[in-house]
Amino acid sequence: MRFLPRWVTRVFLIPIALTAVTHAAHAQIPKLQGKQLRTAKPPEVMVPNRGSNMSMYEMPTTLASWALPSWISPVFGVVIAESEPNDNASLAQLVSLGDTSTGAIDPAGDADFFAIDLTAGTTVDFDVDAADVGSGLDPFLILYDRDSVTVLAYNDDFQSLDSRLIATIPADGRYFVEIIPCCSFEPGPGGPNYTYLIRFGTFAIDEIEPNDVSAEATALAVGDTVFGILSPASDVDYFAIDVVGPTLLEAELQVGFMEWFEAELTLFDTDGFTELASVNVFQSFPPTVREYVDTDGTYYVAVRAVGDTTVAANRLYAVRTDTRAPGSGDLTTLFATDLGEPFAMVAAPNGDLVLLDWMEGLRRVDLSGNVTTVPLQQGGYDGLAIDGFGNVLLSGWDFQTGRSSIFQVSAAGDQTVLISDSTWSYSRLTVGPDGDIWVAACGLFACPALLRLDPVGNPKDTIVTPFFPYDMAFSPSGDLHFTDGGTAVYRLSGGSVQPVVEVEPHLEGLAFDEDGYLYVANGFLGMVLLFSPTYDTVEAPFAVTNLGGPINLAFGRDASGATTSRLFASNGGFVLAPPYRGGIVEMNPDGMRAPGWSVGVSLLSVAAKTLRTGSIAADYADTLTVVDPPGTVSWSITAGELPPGIALGTSSGVVSGVPSDSGWFAFTVRVDSDGEFGFGRFEIAIDRPVVALKDAADALLGVPELLTPELERFLDIEGNNNGKFDIGDMRAYLIRQGQLALSAAVSNPERNEQ
Repeated sequence: MRFLPRWVTRVFLIPIALTAVTHAAHAQIPKLQGKQLRTAKPPEVMVPNRGSNMSMYEMPTTLASWALPSWISPVFGVVIAESEPNDNASLAQLVSLGDTSTGAIDPAGDADFFAIDLTAGTTVDFDVDAADVGSGLDPFLILYDRDSVTVLAYNDDFQSLDSRLIATIPADGRYFVEIIPCCSFEPGPGGPNYTYLIRFGTFAIDEIEPNDVSAEATALAVGDTVFGILSPASDVDYFAIDVVGPTLLEAELQVGFMEWFEAELTLFDTDGFTELASVNVFQSFPPTVREYVDTDGTYYVAVRAVGDTTVAANRLYAVRTDTRAPGSGDLTTLFATDLGEPFAMVAAPNGDLVLLDWMEGLRRVDLSGNVTTVPLQQGGYDGLAIDGFGNVLLSGWDFQTGRSSIFQVSAAGDQTVLISDSTWSYSRLTVGPDGDIWVAACGLFACPALLRLDPVGNPKDTIVTPFFPYDMAFSPSGDLHFTDGGTAVYRLSGGSVQPVVEVEPHLEGLAFDEDGYLYVANGFLGMVLLFSPTYDTVEAPFAVTNLGGPINLAFGRDASGATTSRLFASNGGFVLAPPYRGGIVEMNPDGMRAPGWSVGVSLLSVAAKTLRTGSIAADYADTLTVVDPPGTVSWSITAGELPPGIALGTSSGVVSGVPSDSGWFAFTVRVDSDGEFGFGRFEIAIDRPVVALKDAADALLGVPELLTPELERFLDIEGNNNGKFDIGDMRAYLIRQGQLALSAAVSNPERNEQ
């Protein structure tokens, strides 16, 4: 079984050192200002020398859960101003370690070079501030070797748009530093407002060895950032944090300053041995552990390298700790686990949480947390919803037919195809308050688009969208909301797509409460954010889930189908260790502000049946019924058509009449009863009777009881339709049977009409 994950386009990049001189990395580098860590961008790829093709990878900075410090770092050493001309290495302005220089990229095309004498083994820290303080400059910082050509390190966006690089110097000599506008090695725009401040510093290690066990841990104050290095490669570094509980304790790890490596961060209880939480750098961005601690004491975090620890490397890292008061939705509790790799979740009318698993199919989790698996037929599934009849809807690819399809899975696990199409490729889907099905799709003439189908799959509308909608949910106002697979939530209103929420680095998983408050998951940070009906931030975060993206949200239902105040979150499973891997957590029920807004609608159930086959000219009658209507019912046709001569009784549900044409007729009915409604799709086949030529001729000559009244009526309808079986009907019959040429039949029209 193949599933189509949302995150197939998310690439976690590893920095590459291409020069033989040094390994300098520029990824996930925290900015140390006032001992606080600022967020960083993922890895950027190194290039060997100026003029080479450079790959620039952009990813949004993280939403920091701590206060960003002022941009102003302590100014150290001699403060100088750049001296023009310094546009190339031969004109570079000489500075020293410890200096701070002001400057400007002015005019356009300007480039500023500095020369600095350095000794082997020095770890330099060059830091630029510009965009952070309102400058027009988005700086690009490059460190060149002694030949002024070979690139040792460079950085574009360290945090925000400003640059900072850290590198170890390989040999004694004079090195060169260049500042230009983003985003290439060539000079770009400039002007009087393109000002900057650059500090030429060295980098210090804060950890104190030995600190290989908790008893030797280096002290780390809450809110501080410490830098350490794993040396030798098998080194483990412990840090001790004094915490006043109850509080939410978090620790964040950053690696990749000089060379990227795989690392793991673990949080231990006050005994220094009991593991509370652990994260690998591959598991979230940034890698962060969070744990609620309810007692005062000294807690511990440890950093170790993972993988091949026999290879010598510059394993430099930073650890930041912080505490905060829990959000209204904290503390989250583990509700279910061992669910495989679910990437979508909805609540069924019986209270079950239904998850679409990467490998196993559908998982159903009841109100007690018990898990059952519903196997699926072979298909590539990408969307999950519950329709108005309580069936599970799946959108994706049908491998058996080679067509994009929407499948229905009943409570008993029976899977049928609701709709199949060779012109569309279906993706995510949801169900509206009127029971209509909304599915993201791509077609030949509209891609991407939102398709609107009625509850039984008949097409209604096509709305072209500027991007593929991912997570979708309706608000109490009836507006469809969806994410763009990135940093924004959009609303579809009046046929137009409008952005309403934007938060980095990633938004996914939407749920509304009955008052219109919006809950959004931030999968990279494992958080749930709360917004008001006017999209103002209420709590960020509302809750910390201990999950990693993609995260899905769903308000639960009780056994009667009513939406409750229980808000659940699930994750795709591939980013976390047990027990949260493939798990569901529940927000603190006491912190929920209102019950959830009902997803979709509960439709009246029109009893499924196969309508009997009819025949031209024969009396036809069959009856449609609705299961447990709350009152008197009213029927109507919403799509398709009945056979000619057949009508639907609006109050009785009786389909009756005398068919006048043969064929296969599909139609959709709606039934209304005391404010509730439902839909059903049916088919009627009308046959054409077979009459033997001899029987028709003998009956016309007066031989009694050869033809039934229905067959005589059929021949009349197929003939001149004058209410009786006569010679004109026989002539038409002979023509259809090929026994009489049409030209002969019409050669004497006056006689033909006798």
